[in-house]
Amino acid sequence: MDPFIPTVSIVTVVYNRVNQLEETILSVLNQQFDKFEYIIIDGGSTDGTIDLIRKYEDRIAYWISEKDKGIYDAMNKGIDAAKGKWINFMNCGDRFMPDALSSVFSEDHNGADIVFGDTIIRYPTFETVYRQIPLRKMWRISSVRD
Repeated sequence: MDPFIPTVSIVTVVYNRVNQLEETILSVLNQQFDKFEYIIIDGGSTDGTIDLIRKYEDRIAYWISEKDKGIYDAMNKGIDAAKGKWINFMNCGDRFMPDALSSVFSEDHNGADIVFGDTIIRYPTFETVYRQIPLRKMWRISSVRD
C-alpha cells in the first residue's frame, strides 16, 4: 500500500488534443509543490495524445485511454481515481502559473468548499490575468472559455 496521500489531485481530461496537451502536462509537473498526484483521462485519442502521455507516464499517478460518454463521464472517472483531499480540473491547453500549487495549498483550508487562485484566460491575440476573483463572478469567466 502506498503511504503517499496527496493534498490535491490534478485531473486533465483530453481527447485528440496532442498539440495542446504537453504545455498543460509540463505546467503541472514543473510545480515545486510535491503533495499532488496527476491524473489524465483520455477519451480514446487517435492523434498521438497517447504517445505524449506515455512520454511522461513515470510522473503521472494514473492515466487511462478509453472511449467515454463525454467530458462529464471522463471527469467522473478522474474523480473516482483521485486520492487527494482536493481535486483540481486542469483543462487541456490550460496551464498553472509557476508555483501556483504551493501558493494555494501551503495553508490549511479547513472548512472551505472551494479554493482558487489567480486565473489566466488566453484569447487568440492576448491574455488576461484575473486576480482574486469574487466567487459570484467565476461563472462569467467560465462562460468565455471554449
